[in-house]
Amino acid sequence: MANFPNDGTGNNERDLPNDLVVRQTRALERLAICSDPAYQPRKKLLAKLIGAFVAAAAAVVGGSEFVRYLWESHAQRVMILNWVGAAREIYEVEGNAEAATELLERAREIAPQNADVLKLAAYIDGMQTVEALINLDRPLQREEVSRYARAAGQAVMLERVDPASADWAILRGQLTLVANEPERARLFLERAIELDPENSFAVLRMALVHLKLSTDAKDEVVRDDELKLCSEMLDRALAMSPKSKWVHLWLGTIELEHHHDPASARGHFRDAINIDQRFVNAHHSLGMVAERLEELDAAEKSYVRALEIRPDLAVALIGLATVYGSRDMYEISLRYARRATTADPGSLESWRMRGVIATERAKELGVSGNSEGSKEAVAEAILSYSSGLDLDPRNGDSYIARADLYLQTGQIREAGDDARNAVLFAPSDPYAWNVLGKVHAKGSFHAEAVESFGEVIRLDPKFDDAYLGRARSNIVLGDPDAAFADFDLAVAYASDDLTADILVARGLALASVGRYDQALADCVNARTADKRSFDAWIAEAEVLGGMGRREDSRLAAREALMLRPNDERARTLEGSAQSSAPLVSPAPRPPSAEPATPEPRSR
Repeated sequence: MANFPNDGTGNNERDLPNDLVVRQTRALERLAICSDPAYQPRKKLLAKLIGAFVAAAAAVVGGSEFVRYLWESHAQRVMILNWVGAAREIYEVEGNAEAATELLERAREIAPQNADVLKLAAYIDGMQTVEALINLDRPLQREEVSRYARAAGQAVMLERVDPASADWAILRGQLTLVANEPERARLFLERAIELDPENSFAVLRMALVHLKLSTDAKDEVVRDDELKLCSEMLDRALAMSPKSKWVHLWLGTIELEHHHDPASARGHFRDAINIDQRFVNAHHSLGMVAERLEELDAAEKSYVRALEIRPDLAVALIGLATVYGSRDMYEISLRYARRATTADPGSLESWRMRGVIATERAKELGVSGNSEGSKEAVAEAILSYSSGLDLDPRNGDSYIARADLYLQTGQIREAGDDARNAVLFAPSDPYAWNVLGKVHAKGSFHAEAVESFGEVIRLDPKFDDAYLGRARSNIVLGDPDAAFADFDLAVAYASDDLTADILVARGLALASVGRYDQALADCVNARTADKRSFDAWIAEAEVLGGMGRREDSRLAAREALMLRPNDERARTLEGSAQSSAPLVSPAPRPPSAEPATPEPRSR
């Protein structure tokens, strides 16, 4: 190859074509490479490498977000489970449905469709229905039947959703108990305990089923066996949950109401309060114990404490009304009774007690008097009994109480209607037959009265008021031997609240046959038994007058006037004893007549 001369630039002219060829060749080679099909896999590989790099970079960022999401979901789940667990404990151990529901609402705000939250909420709502309905002392109203149906639907839903849980069986058991089907309730609660043998709440509820079976049993052996099973189940529940205030409460209730051991009952109620200082049911129960023991100051203290915790607790308001009534402070007593019917207008017992206290207030003012206060008290008593009958038109107690009041106010026709209704709806209640006997006697149907009082004695052989009523009617019927036999039995069985009335009646009967010394002894014993008995003093004045003891008769009449300053009979006796005219032996009041203000027999 020829050599080309150098151009002085350091480049040989003969090298220029070679350089151009080289550059062109390289360009063609690059074009060939890009056009070659064998190049595509390498391109894909590069794309994959780039994609992997991008994905890795994204994973670093997005993965942290995913992990964060998982962590937050777990924390939320744990929080919800804690709320559900706390809600269950607060409800089953503390018995506070309101606080439990509040916790579940907080959980529901985070997870509206969480199954655990929805199931427990349905369970508690259903059990609240049970608590509201199981303590009713009257038939269910329409809205309560609807509420019961909703709770039953929730129980069925719980069974379908989670058949392995004991909740549905507990709820269904309690609902059947509300429906007065204790045998079915036992089957459901047996299933609940089978599903969860360590569930103390289910065991406690089973104890209450046995208590109901015991209460309903007519056979004494069955009654005792069921009560024993109830106590055993309560002991078992206590062993499972020593800090359960509800178990202590029911143990105390069994001791008080069924074993009649107020001291033991008081211990259990105090144990419940030691667990929860604000346990209103236990404070009220302590008041009941004190009331049974006639420790009125202690009873008042417990009822007041219960009302400090829950001002609208009707049973505590009635407790205070009873305490003040026992102190003869009827105006204050009546105020608490009114508060009770306002707090729970659906409580039959609250209306009945208000009627009883209003009746006592009327008697204090003169039940058959013309004073405005007396008329208002009588009207309030009748309204109270009538309000109770609006709640339960078949309630024998309300008919009996209203019939007694009608008798005292001289409304014989109304008293007769109520007495017949009482016998119709409560044929096994001796009080119903007793008030019917009084109506017959008041209407001078003494043969019928003797029959009615005889039915009372058949049902209750120690019913003092029935012996008294039958004795009076037998006097009128001309059978003094039978009458005095009944008077003696009435005195033998006399309760504290009726002793004075019975002695006065027998004393007047003795005086009517000229047995004045025995009659006077009965009158003196009557006013000793009840120092505020107007009838005892007025009877003594009459008997002393019959004996010719003018000054003693005047003094006895004066004592009667101190109790009733405006009583015409007492004024007449005092005046005749003071006059210089020969003392006319006053004919003792007919023994068949009712005392001026007859006391309804204590129930």
